[in-house]
This record gives sequence, C-alpha cells and structure tokens, in this order.
Amino acid sequence: MPARTILATLIAATFAGPLQAQESGGFVVRLGRDTTSVERFTRTPKRVEVDQVGRVPKVLKRHFVYDYDAAGAVTRVTVTVTSPTADPGAPVGQQLIATFTPDSVILDVGLDPSGEHVHMGVQAWRVVRAMSGAGGKYSPAA
Repeated sequence: MPARTILATLIAATFAGPLQAQESGGFVVRLGRDTTSVERFTRTPKRVEVDQVGRVPKVLKRHFVYDYDAAGAVTRVTVTVTSPTADPGAPVGQQLIATFTPDSVILDVGLDPSGEHVHMGVQAWRVVRAMSGAGGKYSPAA
C-alpha cells in the first residue's frame, strides 16, 4: 500500500466523528482487469479493524486497528504487516503502533525478524510517513 494511502487513512481516522453502530463491509480494488487488493473492515463505536491483502509492489497482508475514545478521537493506531502465506503464529514482518496524546504522537516501530524497534515522540502537527514494504523504513516527513 503506498505511503499516501496509509497517510490518508490515518488522517481520515484522526478526523472521523464519533462512531455510532457496528458496521462492516469490504472492497476489491482493481486496476483495469487486475485485482490489486482486497479489504474487509469492521467498525464499532470504539474501534475500526481492517484486514487487507494488497499487491503493491509485492503481496502483503496488513491488519489495521484504530481505537477511539468516547468523543470519537483516535487514541491508538496499530498496523501489522505479514506475509499472506505466514502461519498464524509466525513472527510479524513489521508493526507500527501510534499512541495519540493531546500534544504528541508516540510511535513504536518494530521491524522483525531483526528485533529492531524504534520508539519516538512526534509533535501532533507533524506528519508521519510510513513505507509499508517488508523491511521498509518509517520516518517523520520533513
């Protein structure tokens, strides 16, 4: 999934209003006759979960979780990237956890299997760009 798509999803989730009822659905994204991704989502008043398998540039499975407070503001976003053929207990390829506070975003980025983890605080007005390829980098936008 391109960085712009992840950024747009994070921004949309951040500014989404309070969620009312449980809702679910799915999408098939095509480019001409070629299917590039398949997504399924479930939304409740306090959480949105998205499971997506996409092929940009290679096939990856992504699981997004957006947690909301009672007022509908995003409190936490978790993005987990794995291989679609990985066993359920297999190590995660990448994980990004963003915890939103009133004046900042705390990012915890794990790039497994190396075990490397990056923990950083970002001012709330900064934009964070996430590259979603396996072994990719996460960095604050300049």
